[in-house]
Amino acid sequence: MTIQSRQASLVFPGIFENPTLGFSGFSADLSWSVRHLLDHQSAAPVALSLDVRHLEADNEDAAITLSGRYEWPGKSMGTVALNGRVLRADPVRLHRYLPLAVGPDTRAWLRDALAASRPYTAMFELHGPLEDFPFRDPARGRFLVEAQAESAGLVPAPGWPAISGVRAQARFERHQFRISTKGGRMGDLQLSDVEARIPDLEATQTALRIEGGLSGDFQRFIDTVAGSPLTEAIGDVVGDMRGKGQTNLDLVIDLDLDDSSRSRVQGRLGIVRGTFLHAPA
Repeated sequence: MTIQSRQASLVFPGIFENPTLGFSGFSADLSWSVRHLLDHQSAAPVALSLDVRHLEADNEDAAITLSGRYEWPGKSMGTVALNGRVLRADPVRLHRYLPLAVGPDTRAWLRDALAASRPYTAMFELHGPLEDFPFRDPARGRFLVEAQAESAGLVPAPGWPAISGVRAQARFERHQFRISTKGGRMGDLQLSDVEARIPDLEATQTALRIEGGLSGDFQRFIDTVAGSPLTEAIGDVVGDMRGKGQTNLDLVIDLDLDDSSRSRVQGRLGIVRGTFLHAPA
């Protein structure tokens, strides 16, 4: 069977926060079979098999293509085997398409952290019984999304300066999330490789660890700290600081996405052929 539509909606109850996804373009080549539907003498439940040889869908947020199979044995949520690609995705709308198994704190962080940039591309795999999603036990199934972005933007936490111009790779695998970036800048400072990890997307208290480095002019670094939430921990002491030279900072931020007051920041600062002055008014 072939389906083509310029306006289509798919409903996924219990899967997404907004269960209805609308598409301005939708086409599919599929077939299905139903077993035991008319066999009234059989005690076996009605079972459904759906084969999707090819499916394409797009709207203003994203464009995807996929193929696979879904089987519903008449009970539970059924078993799926899907492979697909995201041809484009608007990063500021990406959180709308994350399943509810990705906790609300994580979805909120991605909503606020991912800035407008060129569209992301991605590949995804979903294999296994849906009642076991996201498959903490890898023997039960596979859930994987790998996304790439060029010249991406990121706001790591509320109040922090924006990161721009990075090459980013994001990976959802089972119940874990990781995003790695190369290049980019935070204001006038150069970023080294940065990695952010959420070890358990289903945790009651979601923890995000960000590790990376900054380098650049010492005074620019002081100004960046002065404009960040670090001043809540160290006070306004940086307002009286002056520096010259080049500096390097190795930074580790542990964010509690449920309660920012439980977050921690650790750093190691190095200054190359520089001078430092602290002159309180």
